[in-house]
Amino acid sequence: MLCDAEKCTACASCIDACPKGCVQFTYDASGHTVPVADAQRCVQCGLCEKACPVLHPPRKQSILFPQVYCACSTDDDLVHRAASGGIATEITRYFIREKRGYACGVRNDGDFIPAFVLLDAESDYTAISGSRYVHSRADGIYAKVRDCLQKGSEVFFCGLPCQVAALYAFLGTEYDTLYTADIVCHGCTEERVYKSYVDFLRRSRGQADPIVGIDYACKDRGWSVLIQKLMRISYASGEQQYRWSQQDPYLSLFMDCAIYKPACYTCGFSRLPRQGDLTLGDFFGIGTMRKIKNLHADGVSMVMVNTVKGQELLRQISPRLRMEKRDVREAVYFNLNLWRPSRKGALHDALAREMGDPDWAKISEKYFNNPSEKRKRSVRKAVKTVAGDRNTARLMLLTYKLNGTAAKADEALNKLRNELENSAENI
Repeated sequence: MLCDAEKCTACASCIDACPKGCVQFTYDASGHTVPVADAQRCVQCGLCEKACPVLHPPRKQSILFPQVYCACSTDDDLVHRAASGGIATEITRYFIREKRGYACGVRNDGDFIPAFVLLDAESDYTAISGSRYVHSRADGIYAKVRDCLQKGSEVFFCGLPCQVAALYAFLGTEYDTLYTADIVCHGCTEERVYKSYVDFLRRSRGQADPIVGIDYACKDRGWSVLIQKLMRISYASGEQQYRWSQQDPYLSLFMDCAIYKPACYTCGFSRLPRQGDLTLGDFFGIGTMRKIKNLHADGVSMVMVNTVKGQELLRQISPRLRMEKRDVREAVYFNLNLWRPSRKGALHDALAREMGDPDWAKISEKYFNNPSEKRKRSVRKAVKTVAGDRNTARLMLLTYKLNGTAAKADEALNKLRNELENSAENI
């Protein structure tokens, strides 16, 4: 039995689990990725069902009440290239250079679609730096990780919460030599939606000067506590084009939670406790509740320690980091996806009708460049310009306290605390 299409995260654990190779992804009438089994080849072994984290959510061991740090690499060049503070890349470098083990991350293919790769001492780990605002291909990676673990190698796996959960569900057991980190995920678009957007960018430029790079977390113009996204498009000629998130239709609609996969809005993995030994992400709003001593000009990561193994891993790489412990509430108040999935954006329902066969020229004109949306973006920009990033973050925190969002975050923390206390009493 495969997961319902509306709940499927496209984690691909069912593909790796099938011994006959008869499960693959296809698109339904709405353009959503769904797993399909070839009935002629299926032997009804049930392994695809067992490996599905939606149908059989894995339970982690040695869970701690979250400890939160702001951190960044001591390598300034790495921090500049990374989406936030470069922690995932530092851990990757530690595993493949010092532990002589393996690390899993994602890098782009020729169409800028991210796919998981298994890195070793001979690999270029710098290729996995940065953020990708589309779902990454994970088929094949779980089996490779299992093979490494069964040979006794140490492996670091960093992915979306659903992908980390998928790895544990696929393995069926925890390995002492496996360390995981999930990233703070807002949601993901379908691959075909993103491909059509990249084609739109290419057509707007023409074939004479093809695109050779797209960076959605560029820091060439600085970094702020509001994590203002700057997009950089690099061309073969050497020219670079910059766009703020409000200036690009794809990035703007993504940040407005309007174009995610259906499962993202009901995600069972954007919650506490987290899926990985560590949770990594931008430290949105850092310094708003309490001053930060050493705020790096190019950004800092939010590092949440979730397990005893995560605590030990952070201790091991701490000589490579500038790090400061923070109040866990500072993380959950500003990074809402630590404890709940994203809410559908105002344009979601209208855009859903366009996603089966997306035409980004039409979408841009209809939903991004129309007068109403332009006015909304102008107002938001004016507020941020007048108030400044820090004061805008304070206004956001005040809003969260008034509308009950902060109280709900506290409830999620208290629920986890009670669960951990009760489980300790039952040991």
